[in-house]
Amino acid sequence: MVALHTKDVDHSRSPMNLEELLTSRIARVGKPTLELFVMSYCPFGVQAEEKIIPIVKEFGNKIDFKLQFIAKEKEAPSPQDITPFTSLHGYPEVAENIRQLLIAREYPDKYLDYILCRGKKLDKSWENCAEKLGIDVAKIQELFDSPAAEQLFRENIQHAAALGIRASPTILVDGHQFRANQLLRASGTPCQ
Repeated sequence: MVALHTKDVDHSRSPMNLEELLTSRIARVGKPTLELFVMSYCPFGVQAEEKIIPIVKEFGNKIDFKLQFIAKEKEAPSPQDITPFTSLHGYPEVAENIRQLLIAREYPDKYLDYILCRGKKLDKSWENCAEKLGIDVAKIQELFDSPAAEQLFRENIQHAAALGIRASPTILVDGHQFRANQLLRASGTPCQ
């Protein structure tokens, strides 16, 4: 049966790039979902964001873009814990992941630029990028300190956990994995 269909497949062609794949999905199914699973402090995750965000901006509302984070919730957090969550790069990464979700929710027109700015300045204060983009730092901090922020993050990371995704970056288009090494200029080991 396979032999009957192999003549229909062009094996000389390189795999589709992300733009071609999204264009094809739009033509065939309408509005595809593009999910990027990252750890905000992962160098390869940051590199994927730098490549994907211009594509997301180019396609605009023709695609449904979702930024997903990879972290875990502690089974038995102690009262001394700053947060009930853990991530490969520690508390600063958990805090940045939560801030990015809050900024995405509160400033949907600015969060992609915030993510690009932060990727270049992870060693600096997040407030610098927020202020530069007109994001109300006090508002984000107030939301960050609320139980609702923890719940927002909890719901976000449950999606990656349910799918068994542990590598940053992982890219899904309509639930199917797009190989991140097709997008990134450097090879290496993703953050896990």
